[in-house]
Formats: sequence, structure tokens, C-alpha cells
Amino acid sequence: MDKYFSLGQAAKRIGVTTYRIAYAITNQKVAEPENWMAGRRAFSESEVQALKQYFDDHPKLRKKKERE
Repeated sequence: MDKYFSLGQAAKRIGVTTYRIAYAITNQKVAEPENWMAGRRAFSESEVQALKQYFDDHPKLRKKKERE
């Protein structure tokens, strides 16, 4: 069975705030996750890695505290 991560868990794994991920999704910078659980986004491991890659490629999108 695949493991899924909540928005908060995904944010913690990649070191950004939840609202930065939500903003990137809303502005179509990253894809919406394919799965939802109880009306909330559920990110697969590959989707978390795609988010991490996006924020790694755009380090200025992280707050200074998040970059350190």
C-alpha cells in the first residue's frame, strides 16, 4: 500500500511552510496531488519529491529562515 502525506507532513519533509505549497498549487506552479483523503490533499512520495525539486529550483521562494 502506498504511503500518503498531508500538506503539513509534506511541508515539514521539504522544509517550507504549508501556505507556500498551497500558493504554488493554486498558481499552477506545481500539480495538484492526485489523491484526496477526507477532503484534504494527500501527497504521494513522488509528489513530495516533485515539490522538493520545485522549491530547490526556486530557493528565493523560501523565506530566509527556511533557506538556512
